[in-house]
Amino acid sequence: MKLSALIKPGKVHQVDHRIFEFTIQLDFHDQVKYGTVITNLINRINEYLKARSLLDYNHEIQDTKVILRFTRLDDARMFMLSFSDVLETQGFKYV
Repeated sequence: MKLSALIKPGKVHQVDHRIFEFTIQLDFHDQVKYGTVITNLINRINEYLKARSLLDYNHEIQDTKVILRFTRLDDARMFMLSFSDVLETQGFKYV
């Protein structure tokens, strides 16, 4: 079965130095297969953002994904380090 999401479930896609995207909704079949992976990632990101209340960021929900934008580059880099195990850059290196 072909995965309906553009971003792999449970992964965070880095779009830019300060912009990250991750999937929050799937169709029924993919939800059965990947539901706990997505839930775990969402909970992990929520805990991270709650623990760092001084972060300057905004988010927007667009179709089936969340777009997370950090105002400061330092905040984005800390996010990158914290989520390096699930971060995808599609081969591009953000230095």
